[in-house]
Amino acid sequence: MEFKKSSGSTTVSKSDLDTDLVHSWLSDYRESKKPEIKDKIIKHCMGLVKRIANGLARRSTDSVEDLIQVGCIGLIKAIDNFDPSAGAKCTTYFTHLIAGEMRHYCRDKAMLFRAPRELVELNFRISRMVQALTYQLGREPTDYELANALDVDSKKIQEAFEVERRRTLISLDQTLSSDSSDDQIFLDTLVDSKYQSFASLQEHRLVLQDALKNISPQAQEIIEEIFLNEQTQASYAKRHKISQMQTSRRVRSALSELRRYFNKIGQHTSAF
Repeated sequence: MEFKKSSGSTTVSKSDLDTDLVHSWLSDYRESKKPEIKDKIIKHCMGLVKRIANGLARRSTDSVEDLIQVGCIGLIKAIDNFDPSAGAKCTTYFTHLIAGEMRHYCRDKAMLFRAPRELVELNFRISRMVQALTYQLGREPTDYELANALDVDSKKIQEAFEVERRRTLISLDQTLSSDSSDDQIFLDTLVDSKYQSFASLQEHRLVLQDALKNISPQAQEIIEEIFLNEQTQASYAKRHKISQMQTSRRVRSALSELRRYFNKIGQHTSAF
């Protein structure tokens, strides 16, 4: 059902409602269930819906029109459930259901997934109880203490906490609190250490390949065969028909040449 915005004022207080007239209509509707009576009540109470919607729409992301639509659902529920003979004021009852429906909508819209309303409402109760028990105990209550105080199963407490955790959006570049002077962003905690090691090795390999182009061909050859192609010094000596001692001297000489190049360009050379 869609409710069109009226051309009149969008700010109406409770005192603008004719409470006696609404009570009379509600009594008639409760007996007859005539839709035309219900429509009259809805039109007369639209100002109350709009006033509540404007009061709740404090954030730029909250659409007043959307809240009015949702509030009308609460108004319809209130009309269907209100008992004029019970002695309560219709404005108080209507306000409670209209505002409640709007708050449910705002909470559901803010969540990353749509959780059961039971858990969302339980989380609200938990929040208030945590404050009360913390003041009473001088510390934060345990899940077991919360469950006893709210008369629910401890598993429900954990489920409600999980719902609340999933409602929060965390930016990947958000700075985490730290005792040190160096701030750490949230993304850094998500990077796999194995991937970091792999990326570091790949970076070193690229730097080495570039460096090999700037040393002598003989030094380049022995470093490629022994360090990049993972040959042993014995197999290198056999292939080139030289002794292992000569091979060792060639390796030391090639590494020294490589270090000189890195020192020249200001590159760290602890790996060599």
